Amino acid sequence: MGRDCLRNDSGSILNQQHLITPPNGGTQYYIDLINREMLAQIGTNYMDIGLDPWGGTYRIWPGPWRYSRINAPAGQRWPIPFRIFTVETGTSTFAVQKDQFILTKADHDFFLSAVAADAETWPSVVSYPADGNKSVFIWSLGQNSRSSQMLYKAVYDPADPFDWFYTDSGEDIGGGDDVNNWDTGTSWQRFYM
Repeated sequence: MGRDCLRNDSGSILNQQHLITPPNGGTQYYIDLINREMLAQIGTNYMDIGLDPWGGTYRIWPGPWRYSRINAPAGQRWPIPFRIFTVETGTSTFAVQKDQFILTKADHDFFLSAVAADAETWPSVVSYPADGNKSVFIWSLGQNSRSSQMLYKAVYDPADPFDWFYTDSGEDIGGGDDVNNWDTGTSWQRFYM
């Protein structure tokens, strides 16, 4: 909420540990440190981004992304679940740091053919990781109302793409049809043509 939402004397109260026993007796709670007038000015519509084109709400995750190394293979980290369908279509020209959770036709043809009826027309590389340094990740579930981002898990099986996504079709994987704020090339548009 920021310093403006705290009372002017909140610092001295905390420094003197008056939260335990205030000078005037009784008990003081952390909620008492909030400047209620300032909080009322913020209201509930601080940032109204509206609904996506299909009437769904946008998903929001605060950044930057903190990569987990817990139980990861030595020298590796678990992936960022936010994915870019591809940088081979659209206008994506930025460098993307690759990880071990990218789908290629050569490596995962069995997976693509199982979930994508038009796998032969797909780019040669799908499911690039988003830049983890974004201040916020905002995405829509798209027209199909299903997430096309990687599952958020404690541990992944790098050899099994079926472990990475909850999928019924090709638009459910690798970023698929999810309109988002990290794919500058808007490669998700493939699913709306």
